[in-house]
Amino acid sequence: MNIVITKTCLQCGKEFKTHKCWVKDGRKFCCRKCYAEWQKINKCGKNNSHWQGGKITLTCLNCGKEFKVVQSRKNAKFCSYKCMGEYKCSGYLIVKCSNCDKSFKTTVSTIKNHRGTYCCKKCKNEHQKILNKGKNNPCWRGGKTPERQGFYNSEEWKEVVQHVWSRDNYHCRRCGIDHNKDNEIHIHHIISFQIKEFRSDIHNLILLCEDCHRWIHSNKNVDKQLILEV
Repeated sequence: MNIVITKTCLQCGKEFKTHKCWVKDGRKFCCRKCYAEWQKINKCGKNNSHWQGGKITLTCLNCGKEFKVVQSRKNAKFCSYKCMGEYKCSGYLIVKCSNCDKSFKTTVSTIKNHRGTYCCKKCKNEHQKILNKGKNNPCWRGGKTPERQGFYNSEEWKEVVQHVWSRDNYHCRRCGIDHNKDNEIHIHHIISFQIKEFRSDIHNLILLCEDCHRWIHSNKNVDKQLILEV
């Protein structure tokens, strides 16, 4: 049975009736309004369990004025968004694009990192093509295209490739697997590429999947299948 008792509110001093069981649970106020007002007075500042020492004073990097912030913002550098924007804009420089000579804004840090000399990616790519052409390219090997690369880029080879793919119906001649995104197909020279007269001979070329091609040129191919030495 709930027993009704009379209590005095800690905030307003008025008497109010409440159940005895509620008093055991900590009821000390006549209403929520009195409870809120009491919290504002008795749980504010140093009396608050989350008190961290109050506001601290910092100096704005842009205007030099002092401003106060709570402890959680102790790493703040600016007193306002306006000062932050002005400070960031002050670090911009007007430079000319190395490719088109157009003036544009960039930051000092970007220039130091060698990324601020072009107004756009298009200009960068065009200028880099000129700078890295011929002898200026780190991959320069004297101006001669390697023999194998030159042959594979020739029209003769492109015609032969089309014929071989059509003839073998896009299948590996050893295991019969189809060509798809999971199975890469290679063109294999039965007689080595080093023998010039057989390089583009259709009868010397067959399609092989990547696994079969690797096996044929490995030590596992003891019988030298699909390999002829001249």
